[in-house]
Amino acid sequence: MHNAWYSDLSTSAGRRAGVEFACSSVSSPGFEAFFGGNAAAVQGFEQINTALINDLHYLDASRRGHLEESFTSSAATGVWKYVSDLTTEPVATTTGRTETYA
Repeated sequence: MHNAWYSDLSTSAGRRAGVEFACSSVSSPGFEAFFGGNAAAVQGFEQINTALINDLHYLDASRRGHLEESFTSSAATGVWKYVSDLTTEPVATTTGRTETYA
């Protein structure tokens, strides 16, 4: 599925070894396709997954977009950008979330 998330990558001992920045696609569907446009069901799906998966800190299971990343010698930052409509120009984006791993 083409969804956005941010999670820790932990060792078997539970130590944080890194993080994962995952990007949704712009045009392919994600988990929202299973819920037939039911926004409440998508929101519940996001909440239950972040509650049940300890290392999962962010999940957007419905919006389409891309991930802007920047890196320095001490940090990685991801900014999730979402589009509302691909059929009109110019395509406007909104920022969904920003996470930094340092």
